[in-house]
Amino acid sequence: MKILLVRFSSLGDVVLVSAALEGLAGQGVGAEVHVLTKPAFRDVFLNNPKVGRVLEWCPEDGLFSLARQIRAAKYDGIVDLHGNLRSRLLRVLVPRSRWTVYPKGALRRRLAMALGRPGLLPADHVVDRYARALQPVGTTGETCTPQLFPTPDDHAFASDALRTGGWDGLQPVLAFAPGARWATKSWPAEYW
Repeated sequence: MKILLVRFSSLGDVVLVSAALEGLAGQGVGAEVHVLTKPAFRDVFLNNPKVGRVLEWCPEDGLFSLARQIRAAKYDGIVDLHGNLRSRLLRVLVPRSRWTVYPKGALRRRLAMALGRPGLLPADHVVDRYARALQPVGTTGETCTPQLFPTPDDHAFASDALRTGGWDGLQPVLAFAPGARWATKSWPAEYW
């Protein structure tokens, strides 16, 4: 079985796709998993043993050529983990494939933010919703922690950068990224 997962962006959401892959490739489903994302995020899936191929899409290339490429690949299942206008149009342009869709709940999220009512947001984590979207293509629905698979060169680059910044190579390193593209996903300064 050959499956395509579609998640164009953004970085955090793309990384979360790696957590939902566990049930597809790690639990005996035996699927060949391909991932479609933007070039800026392809490295998230490189070296991931659960991903057979990373397809890249640049918006300036248009959706028609992408749709032709997907139709030619003859996927047994395609999972839209993005749920935006472009991925919906892609579903129209590749109609005969077996699509499943991630229940994004964008309207519900916008309403919760506009009303300042976080209780309107879904109680389950996005990774669990990703895993449920994968169930129709044969996954167990299990998830794991998001995973990245850096190369030895990546490790050397990070080590060099940390040492340049004063790290002695012995002390533990704690890193976090409090910022995001959207203010609602950023850690407010007053909570520091």
